[in-house]
Amino acid sequence: MNPKKVVLLVDDDRDLHTLVKSRLRRLKIENVELHSATDGAEALGLLPDLGPGLGLILSDVNMPRMDGHALLRRARDTGYAGPFVLIGALAHAEHDADAWVEKDHLLDCLPELLTRWLV
Repeated sequence: MNPKKVVLLVDDDRDLHTLVKSRLRRLKIENVELHSATDGAEALGLLPDLGPGLGLILSDVNMPRMDGHALLRRARDTGYAGPFVLIGALAHAEHDADAWVEKDHLLDCLPELLTRWLV
């Protein structure tokens, strides 16, 4: 049996959580488990529980309490070394994430992101 591949989606848009969850079901990629947080602070609280099984973080840039850039720095400080993808309205040339995806294209890019970092 293959181990679970954990994805953490961090975004204050609850509709996006629903859309990503639905897209994952339709993709039928085995053993992918989606966890969600509504901002960076909540996501940081989940990291210890997700542990080494966490294979990918997808994070919005603009969120209340803690934005995506701050989450990336804090996640790295706590030892998370896996892939981190920032999601935003417009792609920015300068960022420390492994990739940047425009929010409007996330659902289309999801299969590629999962294949690249989880499969």
